[in-house]
Amino acid sequence: KKDIDRDGNDEIAIDQNGDISDGNTDGYEEFSDPDGSSDDIYKIDGDQDGQTDFLIDTDGDGSPDVYWDPDDGIATDTDIEEVGGRTVIAIDTDGDGDFDSYYDPIKDEIETIAGADAASKRSDDEKEREESSSFIASLSAAILESPALKSLPSALGAIGLVTGASVAVAATAVPLLPVSPTPVSDGFSSFMRLLGFLGKRSKKREDWGVAFDRDTRRPISGARIDIISNDKIVDSVITDKEGRFGFLASPGTYSLQASKEKYELSIEEDKDELYGDLYTGKVFAVREGEMAKLNIAMRAPSIDWKEFVQKKLAAYSSLWSVIKKDAFIILFYVGFIASAAILYFNPTVLNLAIILAYLAMIIYSLFFRSRSYGTITNRDGKPVPFAIVSFYGEDDPEKRAAFAVSDVFGRYYQIMENGRYLMKVQGQTISGQPFDKNFNIEVEEGVVREDLEV
Repeated sequence: KKDIDRDGNDEIAIDQNGDISDGNTDGYEEFSDPDGSSDDIYKIDGDQDGQTDFLIDTDGDGSPDVYWDPDDGIATDTDIEEVGGRTVIAIDTDGDGDFDSYYDPIKDEIETIAGADAASKRSDDEKEREESSSFIASLSAAILESPALKSLPSALGAIGLVTGASVAVAATAVPLLPVSPTPVSDGFSSFMRLLGFLGKRSKKREDWGVAFDRDTRRPISGARIDIISNDKIVDSVITDKEGRFGFLASPGTYSLQASKEKYELSIEEDKDELYGDLYTGKVFAVREGEMAKLNIAMRAPSIDWKEFVQKKLAAYSSLWSVIKKDAFIILFYVGFIASAAILYFNPTVLNLAIILAYLAMIIYSLFFRSRSYGTITNRDGKPVPFAIVSFYGEDDPEKRAAFAVSDVFGRYYQIMENGRYLMKVQGQTISGQPFDKNFNIEVEEGVVREDLEV
């Protein structure tokens, strides 16, 4: 256990297969944050010791922030860097404060680099940021001391000060626009890309059992699953962010019980269109070397999902929510307008440099930054929650290759191998109107995040 996201609550590394004690171990294979505030983005072997380490997203922006090696007790910050035309994650595997390895999620490879080179690169980056901050501060001071600025109304002078602060922040916080929506539903906890850059799933869905919501079809994270034999709990696990779980049990007969706040086990059906065979509450047998991995349907009888969605959408589109989401954008453009006014009254090289910096950030945000998810909307532009998105290969159009379920705000993504697919989108709008629509798509970057209208 360790407080990885520094919120005062411990995160947990779990030995799913119970092999730590026999010496031939792959370590702690699964990560869990009981309060749902952080997620493991990638599972890697950062220090090449044969045991699982985690790259963890602690702030919900879809990018890894912390490298955690639970078997060695090391937790260090990460960084995103460009190396040889590739976007990689720099990690410190020995906790000495210097990045010593790169992880390439596209190739799923660890590359060790010389500690001196890593330290030198880090030092150069810090020096560059310091010089940039010093230059920005000098620009701001020069502008504020300008006689032309002092002749402007005091309000414009205050805006000029804010402008300088905005540019200083922008020097270390590019890109500014557009601000991505903050994930609200904990069901949308598997965002894992940064600037068009993605990793791979560590396990296929069929390698595990999955706990999911019977009504929304979304996986349930943080549910406790107990395996029982002779009326005694033999073992317990917590489902991961994709609802996955599994037991390596001795041969015998067992039953399961599942628990999560507001949820109960649903055993009315023995098969689901998406997840396949379901646990029905009956005793089942486990053979030698077999993993107990039945899919579990759960339901939340106290939750009216239609009302829940409407409340979430209303809160997300409320004036206060819009102000919170767009505050920095508004500040950015107010600063831009103020800087343009200052340039008009005092056309100096310094003021021109600030305007050019603004324009460069705007161009980057509008034309070069991409989103990490797609949205499903109806013809009125309203989001469609809990839509089922299925993918079929060109060579076998009858066999579903993968599926995803949109979240409360109609957002979804799906990691796929590059190629051409038939994508089927099914469900019903908030008003209850059913739909079933097909799209032909071509995957080129390993992920599907198309905006769809149904």
